[in-house]
Amino acid sequence: MALPPHYDASGLITSSSLIDTLGFWAFWGILRPNNYLYTYLYVINSRLEEGFLELSSEVLRAIAHPIRIAIIDLLHNKGKLSVTEIHQNLDIEQAIASHHLRILKDKQILFSKREGKNTYYDLRAGSYAEIIGTLEKVLK
Repeated sequence: MALPPHYDASGLITSSSLIDTLGFWAFWGILRPNNYLYTYLYVINSRLEEGFLELSSEVLRAIAHPIRIAIIDLLHNKGKLSVTEIHQNLDIEQAIASHHLRILKDKQILFSKREGKNTYYDLRAGSYAEIIGTLEKVLK
């Protein structure tokens, strides 16, 4: 494979055109479109603030898994549930349920409360279920 543009034989950048080089890497599959470095090089002209855009994409990435969507829907319909109740309702392994609950909790989508030996989970805001409802409307 030939060297990317703006590289000399030693592999050092010889030009200040880093974006052109990254574009070349993306073309050859070295960088993927969801790679942060590649994504954040582009200037976004939006009515939405940059912080909101970044936080929104993190939340949507956290939700974007079939099991996590099912957990959000289950908690919306049944309210506060323990890990055991969640894994039994969804018919998945408890370890898998715990893994996905941790991801949702880390992204502040769920909150947990310990009661005795059990930890109960619930949605921080019912609006997360509205995202699922909107997807149902759009995709049907």
